[in-house]
Amino acid sequence: MLVATITALIILFSGGYEIFFAENVEKGIKEYVLEKDRRKELLDMTKEIKNGAKAYNKERKANFKDFEDLYTNYNSDEAELRAFFDNLTEIQKAYQGDFIEKRIQITDKITDEEWELIVQSSEEAYQKRLDKLAKKKSKTKDPYEKTRKKISEVPDAQRQAPLLEQLDSFSERISEFEKSMKDVNVLENELLVQKTNSKQDLLTLYDDMNEIRQKAFGHLIGFHESVRLNVSMEQGEAILSRFYKDLELAPM
Repeated sequence: MLVATITALIILFSGGYEIFFAENVEKGIKEYVLEKDRRKELLDMTKEIKNGAKAYNKERKANFKDFEDLYTNYNSDEAELRAFFDNLTEIQKAYQGDFIEKRIQITDKITDEEWELIVQSSEEAYQKRLDKLAKKKSKTKDPYEKTRKKISEVPDAQRQAPLLEQLDSFSERISEFEKSMKDVNVLENELLVQKTNSKQDLLTLYDDMNEIRQKAFGHLIGFHESVRLNVSMEQGEAILSRFYKDLELAPM
């Protein structure tokens, strides 16, 4: 699951990126499931999953706007922010559960031999993408550089310090979250190679991501609270607005 061009905001608000946590499964079904009627049934099922993902993405985009309005408001308090993130978490968990159930329904209709070929094809496609990204990879600047610049405009260095501390902690959590998603792939996770798994087993794929996401939410709240406690409304809303833009734009 490669996320090189996904922003921090999308990472935090998303429930998953690959239907099977694998590359080219739909292409594999088309190529390796030779029985016409079953192939059509499987492709119809993958289409249904994609439509569900589109509906989720539409809801997620609405959450972006709600989050912007709430987070850039200097007067939003901790309870309001926690309630927002708790609701978002429930939406994500429901999506994750449905995502896994549909994965199981589809793999149950694929033979062991077909699945082995699909996984092999997926591994090759994933490795190609890794190699391609490795060639393009270059050292990137701090994605929150503009936020730091806004913080530096606060006259008192002692009031800057807690804001910078929360920003650093949040940045660390986002890096951990990106790594936890990259670790969930057919090359490194045996669960994804196996055709038959329980829903509970597959839901563990989300455990690390969900835990780190919750910590990141905590630091987002902490950053907002630090702004409220240490700077004026005018300075604070400028910092919060800049930080939101960095979340929305900065690639991970």
